[in-house]
Amino acid sequence: MNSTVVYLTILVSISLFTRSLPRIICPGARGKDAYYHLLAARRIRRSGMGMPDTLKELILPGIYDYPPLLHYLWAMFPLRWHLTVERWSSAFIDALHAITVYFFSYYFFNLMPFSHDQSFMAFNSALIFILSPALLTIGTGPRAYQGTPRTLGELLFSLTFCFSLIGYFTGTTIPFLLAMLFGALLCLTSKFSVQVMVFFYVVFALVTFHVYWIILLVSVFITALVISKGHYAKVVAGHIQHSRYYLNAISKRFYLIAQRNNWHELRQTVRIIFKNPFKAAKNLFFYHSWTHLLVNHPLLFAIMYIAITGPFADGHPVALFLLLWIGAGLLAFTLTSMKPFLFLGEAERYLEYVLLPQVLYLGVSNHLNSAPYFLLGYFVALYLFFFVGFIYGYRNKEKLLPRFGELVDFVCGDDTIHRILPIFLNDAVQLAYESEKAIAHFPGNFRKKFMPYEKFFDFYQKIYPFPNEDLKRLMMEYDLDTLYYASSDLEKAESLGLNYNFDSFKVVFANEQYTVLQPKGLENN
Repeated sequence: MNSTVVYLTILVSISLFTRSLPRIICPGARGKDAYYHLLAARRIRRSGMGMPDTLKELILPGIYDYPPLLHYLWAMFPLRWHLTVERWSSAFIDALHAITVYFFSYYFFNLMPFSHDQSFMAFNSALIFILSPALLTIGTGPRAYQGTPRTLGELLFSLTFCFSLIGYFTGTTIPFLLAMLFGALLCLTSKFSVQVMVFFYVVFALVTFHVYWIILLVSVFITALVISKGHYAKVVAGHIQHSRYYLNAISKRFYLIAQRNNWHELRQTVRIIFKNPFKAAKNLFFYHSWTHLLVNHPLLFAIMYIAITGPFADGHPVALFLLLWIGAGLLAFTLTSMKPFLFLGEAERYLEYVLLPQVLYLGVSNHLNSAPYFLLGYFVALYLFFFVGFIYGYRNKEKLLPRFGELVDFVCGDDTIHRILPIFLNDAVQLAYESEKAIAHFPGNFRKKFMPYEKFFDFYQKIYPFPNEDLKRLMMEYDLDTLYYASSDLEKAESLGLNYNFDSFKVVFANEQYTVLQPKGLENN
């Protein structure tokens, strides 16, 4: 068995183990985003692998215009396998990503005049990459431990950018065509990844004064249109309009955006760090992009030090381009950490897309034999911290699962329930998936065409995603027949200044955690 096979076996094993272990312990630890993707996959599967116009379980105005590739991949499996596929898909994709990083590292390191074993250096590069806290963290959205387009999008991004870089430096056609293909698949996978791709390629074009990057970007979009038989035009329109909608409507009501990167909140968090360390850690990772940078990206600071002090790779064009790639990520991070640009997504996610050039730069600057083991020790310690946090959070949620199961059984068995208004979306998408009843939620991107701003501000009059306090009027206007809430949701709403009055409703189901109500005197569908 040669060294490459051994190295790849170790990388795949570590990738699968670190991503799978939390879900082995908590197999049901799915967030609402995962249930959205499961809903889409089920709808595609049931429509004979056709593109659905909408997701019938999500009934606020809109269409299904989310990038569909991951949903189609899941839909290829029988429905009874979907929950299992969701559980392991990110671990499997990250294992493929580790292999990808190994081979690209090997390629780029062979361009340098080293006497070292490039295969071992490539192994170190991929090992640092796959164990990076940037990929193993827990935060505002699922990644390594839950089913999500993020992992597939990041894999396709690495393939796209590395092949585009090879094509740029070699002037050959095949890497360009591969970059074009993987870029098109990226467009059909992840909206956020596309934002990063566009921003980075524009930066590359401006800095290098080379039209190559713009030609490639245009070619990627054309290929995505061809592969999707024109459907990608709808995805692009939804993406752009959703971003405008987020800026003009959602960000004005969404409490997580209002609190994000608030230095006053950070000072309060520091004061409670010993009284309530779990809450302090949660606040740091949910609301402050700069703490993400400090905790999850120590490699960035090592790269900065090496770039400033190390003369070896400074003049090499590949090394310089890797620094440009890293700089583009830092620029995107800095801009999107500012209040006016928070609508473009969590700033720290942009840094995930400059992890690959960091490990490549470590290699081309000849620092992979001295840097990795100190870094890996820190990475493993932080992984254990994230692992405990993940288990702690979902163990608490698991305590409620029997009560949630009672809720699902009731909703499934009551023929008067068809269209449900949740007080909060926390577990409402899971309810829609398990009961196959509809909830008041958007089926795809928010778009002004389907819900004008004034309608949105009326529905979410104070805080998104909590509905207007005039619940009965909303239910009549949107033809909703049932209302439900969890006691914790109600407590959260009250803490945000919402005071719901249920006098005009009758309780049709209640247990220790959940309550289901229907309007008095309102005909059910």
